[in-house]
Amino acid sequence: MTLEPPPMLRAGPFSIDRDRMRVTRGPAVIALSGKPLQILLALVKAGGRVVTREELRLLLWPEAGRIDTGRRLNTAIRALREALDDGAETPLFIETVRRRGYRWIGDAAAPRVGRLAAVRPVAAALSAVAAALLVGSAQLGAAPSAAADRERLVDIAALANNQPDAAAAALNQFVETRPRDAAAQVLRAELAMNSWRARPSAERRAAARSASREARRALGRNADLDAIDADLTLTGDWDWRGAERLYRRALAAAPDHERARTGLAWLLLNAGRETEAFAVAAPLVTRADLEPASRAQLGWFLLRLRRNDLAARVCAGDAHHVNLLSCRHTALARLGDYVGARDAALTLMQRLNAGRRDLAEVRAANAGAGYQNFLRWRAEHFSVSEAQHFQRAQIAADAGRLDEAMAQLDQAFTARDPALVKLRTTYEFAALHQWPRFAEMLRTIGPA
Repeated sequence: MTLEPPPMLRAGPFSIDRDRMRVTRGPAVIALSGKPLQILLALVKAGGRVVTREELRLLLWPEAGRIDTGRRLNTAIRALREALDDGAETPLFIETVRRRGYRWIGDAAAPRVGRLAAVRPVAAALSAVAAALLVGSAQLGAAPSAAADRERLVDIAALANNQPDAAAAALNQFVETRPRDAAAQVLRAELAMNSWRARPSAERRAAARSASREARRALGRNADLDAIDADLTLTGDWDWRGAERLYRRALAAAPDHERARTGLAWLLLNAGRETEAFAVAAPLVTRADLEPASRAQLGWFLLRLRRNDLAARVCAGDAHHVNLLSCRHTALARLGDYVGARDAALTLMQRLNAGRRDLAEVRAANAGAGYQNFLRWRAEHFSVSEAQHFQRAQIAADAGRLDEAMAQLDQAFTARDPALVKLRTTYEFAALHQWPRFAEMLRTIGPA
């Protein structure tokens, strides 16, 4: 008698229901289907054996013939890793075996991390760009991308998360042969903008402007470029009125443009026009299909509006997304719910493999003291790039180290950090508002 395999498979922290073709992690359902789900099943059933790329190609595209499926396989592997919140460089679940294939390693203990890595805005922005590339550009006067070209651009967008220089070089080569490809031009401008955000400098700011100008010459009027130009105008020139005009122009052409709506809402908030800011963001608040990164950004926006109750709800429901957890514990703490804030903080620490002693110090104390213990742990373990002075200032100020925070802000000001436009509404800097140097920065940055 042949026994049927059990319908439920365990794969590390995940459960795979083969009857319903659904993957869960605890109570949360993982958005996974199609080819990525087939790959996951193949890797898990292999029991630690390396599954070769040829095996996967035959499994996924048995009648592909001479069609090049290598790139499609790369895209599916990246989609699987993204859904599992895994990384190619430091994998927790899927190991790449060079020149052979892939192996499931998720049943082994996850490595402990020494420091908490900052959430990079670049990854969120490029995920949104990659999603747009899959359906092509609808802008007038733009040459649409062929299916193979779109797939190549998605590959480049994914590569940019870990190897931005290599992605930029590949994209430049692509644009040379297809100068009127709208998706490629927008992606190149986006990469240049994010390079400046990651490591602010006059050179990178100039490169972002140059990429935007080249894209504009190739495409003409384009809502995506209007939104990027608005970001540059606001954060690069501190020209609040010019940026507002560009955001509104993008929304006039594409009312559902998420980047333009988000950018305009933040501009209005930081300009002190809170009622207008909330009205612009309201369509996003009521959307049920926002990606986790977009929900986290919306949650931080609501926190700056002091809508802590709404922020806590927007940032709820995902126990695996670091930025959502950070938003939620912050919102609950500001509501005075220190039990909830401590619990969210503990989940975040566990998600980042904090040490047992650190977890015990947070868990054993009463809620308020435990949450303060977490804030001290975060100040010691939150690791950001040396160039991210604004973020470093936030962390220092939140831990009460105001002199250090002001020194970091001085460096951010010298580098013209794009995040400085949020200086006025950053909660952690409330104690600095009476400092003469801080007040001088506010006057210079605007809004004028």
